[in-house]
Amino acid sequence: MRALKKSYIHCSIPLATPTNLSATVQDGDVVVNWASVAKAEGYKVTLGNETKTVNTTTATFENAPAGEWTISVVATAKGYKDSEAATTTVTVEATVAQFTSAEAVAAD
Repeated sequence: MRALKKSYIHCSIPLATPTNLSATVQDGDVVVNWASVAKAEGYKVTLGNETKTVNTTTATFENAPAGEWTISVVATAKGYKDSEAATTTVTVEATVAQFTSAEAVAAD
């Protein structure tokens, strides 16, 4: 009698790219929102060098440094290929606290 082998099929079908991507600055935080993707179990959201993994359609990057930032969102799910990245940019203006910190460092 031959033993049956278990085989697993990895789907190479990619998830859809997230849509309606927006990013706003609120009190120095960058808040990112997008529309949900069918079959997605989570999302990888990147701002600069920081990546968050979330299972909702919003992510917040607290105390974002001043500058222009590219944000990307990728949908993920087991058994599916990750989506293409949706991207947008956001500009974070320097706050008084950031200027004060920079001036304090320069004064040292």
